[in-house]
Amino acid sequence: MKAKSCKNFIIHTGILALQFLICGSVYISQIFHLYNFYSVNTAIIIALRWNYLAQAFGMLIFIMLFLTVPKLAGNRISFSLLMAVSTVVLIISLLSNNSIISVVLIITYNVIIGLSSGYCLTMLTAHISKRNLGIAFGIAYAFGSVGTYLISLLDKGGFLQSRNVIIVYVLINVIILFILYYSKDIPSAVSEKSLNGAKTVIYSREKLQFYFLIILLLILVNTISSLGGSYQVSVLDNAKANIPFSRAFYAVGLTCAGLISRKSRKYLALTTFASLSYPVVSVILAGDAAVATILLTVSYIFLGFVSVYRSLSAMDIAAENNSLLAYACSGLMLSRIVEASSTWYSNIVTTDKILSSIIFTVLFALLIFIFFMYFQKAYYPAVSYETSKEDQLLSFSQRYNMTSREKEVFQLLIKGTPNREIAALMYITDNTVKFHVKNLLKKTNCLNRVDLVKLYDTENNHDINN
Repeated sequence: MKAKSCKNFIIHTGILALQFLICGSVYISQIFHLYNFYSVNTAIIIALRWNYLAQAFGMLIFIMLFLTVPKLAGNRISFSLLMAVSTVVLIISLLSNNSIISVVLIITYNVIIGLSSGYCLTMLTAHISKRNLGIAFGIAYAFGSVGTYLISLLDKGGFLQSRNVIIVYVLINVIILFILYYSKDIPSAVSEKSLNGAKTVIYSREKLQFYFLIILLLILVNTISSLGGSYQVSVLDNAKANIPFSRAFYAVGLTCAGLISRKSRKYLALTTFASLSYPVVSVILAGDAAVATILLTVSYIFLGFVSVYRSLSAMDIAAENNSLLAYACSGLMLSRIVEASSTWYSNIVTTDKILSSIIFTVLFALLIFIFFMYFQKAYYPAVSYETSKEDQLLSFSQRYNMTSREKEVFQLLIKGTPNREIAALMYITDNTVKFHVKNLLKKTNCLNRVDLVKLYDTENNHDINN
């Protein structure tokens, strides 16, 4: 990566990494705090069910806000204020000695976490190249996972349940705000309609069918992964495995998945699909205390692939067009809903080994069917489609003698990106962008951007029809 691209990668990946660090650490601290008022099972239910639903609700709020008032939702100042509010709510929730107040504030905090996670994932999708999205997400999540583990080792392993940990959480939020100063606001497509005239077709029947297929696939992926996790927890209780040690391996799966995604999204899909066979295998092998730790450790490695895949699936779609940016966090939002829902029926999986084997086998068979349909639509046609798209752009740019810089501007222009955002993405001034646009209009004999986009669409449709 170039120096500026590398700096951009570090800044936005760093913000997401710290976001994951505080999310994972606070999650555990909140469970310990709930132990003061409730039984272990009740506290875990609140954390797994209601906190995850609250996070999903927060992400849904962000999506709605970004669709309606993107300049407000995607503004760094708005995010800074949100961080300030979350810090206050967090402090009061962990210091409160009242059970009702604690639960209400903990759930409220998780709604805010959902909002901030939506911002961070959308920010990453907007400012990191699509090729590097997976590795950025994987590194950020791995940092958060390992960081939480390291924090838990302080004070003889009891730091996350002490009130002193609040100081660390405040410090992390301050660091996020400091790094945020060097980032950029999230671009929006509000002005796309007025600037482009002709909108990019993103809701065609074929694409809607493809999006629906992805939703089904992610529901199955998250269901199998969540039920598998529930089963591993039951194995953990029986075998008394070392969960902090096993969880450290989460970072291995996350990093490997990120690296694979940078090489090929197809390979990531295949490895994630293969990793989901593990819950079925673990049910068969479970029961022997000697292999419990190994089962749990391996499950976290595979979970890393699932975590990257489910979020990256949505982020990749959102990266295609500014009009879709709002949905960058929808993969994580869907996973939170499924994970929370699994708490209602996880007992079925953990109490009967034979029934568990049947359920996982049926779910995996259904996954094979859906995955085959998805794989055919997502990768084989995509190769020819992307190649055709690149060929069309190359042919058009050569036809009108565009320079390499003009071609870059034109590629963003046809996506509906405003001049100001083109300047930010290319690290050039607004006047330089206007200069390139003026040359493009002159070379193509077009009066404005609308005519230029129409010319591009018309010539490509003519080439296809012929």
